[in-house]
Parts: sequence; C-alpha cells; structure tokens
Amino acid sequence: VPGSETTTVTEVTLADGTLRGRVEIKEYNESPTVVAESITEQLLQNSNVDPTTSDADETTAGDRSDEPATTQSVDVAAMADISVFDERGKKTSNTAATINMELNADDISNTEKIVVFHETDNGWEKLDTTVTEVTDETVTLTAETSSFSLFAVAEVKESPNTRSDATDDSMPGFGVWVALVAMAGVGLL
Repeated sequence: VPGSETTTVTEVTLADGTLRGRVEIKEYNESPTVVAESITEQLLQNSNVDPTTSDADETTAGDRSDEPATTQSVDVAAMADISVFDERGKKTSNTAATINMELNADDISNTEKIVVFHETDNGWEKLDTTVTEVTDETVTLTAETSSFSLFAVAEVKESPNTRSDATDDSMPGFGVWVALVAMAGVGLL
C-alpha cells in the first residue's frame, strides 16, 4: 500500500495478501524528546539489545571493570503512526508487514546505526532494519513488523561513559597534604 500523502513511509506490504481494507499513516514533523528518552531507557533495560559496549583492553587505572566504556542513546529522525483496518473498518493491529521508509540523508550521520523502533505494550521494540539504498539526498530502509502502532526511526549513538563519582587521581596525596597542614596548624595553637 503506497503512502501517497506521506513523506517518510513510502510503502506498507502486508504479509497476509488476502487482507482487504485500508492503511492510515500519520507522520509527525517533529519527534517529542520524550520518545527519544523512552527508547534510550528501553535500550538500557532491554536484555536483547546491548545498550553498552565494553573494551577490557582499554581499561585505565581507576576504571571499574564492570562499568561499560560507552553508553547508547538515540536521535529520532522520523515518527509515524501506522494503522491497518480490514474491509469492515475494524482495526487489525496484529498484522505482519514490511515497511519501507525514506529519510532525508542530511538527517542521518551514520547509516549503519539507523534502526526502526516499534512501540508495543511492553515498550519500544527494535525491529530488524535494512538500509536498502543511500544517495546524496535520501536514505531508504526496510523494517519487518508483526503489528502496527507508533514507529520511530532512530540513529543509535554511542558516547563515552562518564562516571559522576569519578575522582581525579592525577594529584595523589592532595588530601593527605591538606590533612597534614591542618594538623600542623592545630598543633601550633
């Protein structure tokens, strides 16, 4: 089913070729920040998506070995709410399909990190996503889904993990020097 009034969703192909009805697509011009935050939180909680990468060879003094070297977050490039209705007008959300989408190439910095996420009752599900074409103007991708609702196309970004409890060990003994000066000062009194 081509998306004639959409710019991101270009095609929805239902796995059940006998299903008759209509597909409604609502695209959002701007993605709410809460969506990116929600997907990032899902990455951190979901055990089937590795939210962090760790490289033991790059561990430096003072680093904890159980702490990842990088964390992941997402930049949402596009959002679309896709609904499928049968010929009687009844919503049929649990229908498998292939979704084709096209994004502005300027909105994507790394095509290898682009993923389609699908909102489910249990949070955001990472869909198998394939980038099928990259030009100077567009990035075309395909994702397989087992149901319909809200979809977000996001670029997964990795950033160095910064610990808020980290201490600067570059000046060892600074605390000791302050303690010695304080004790010497008290001794002179």
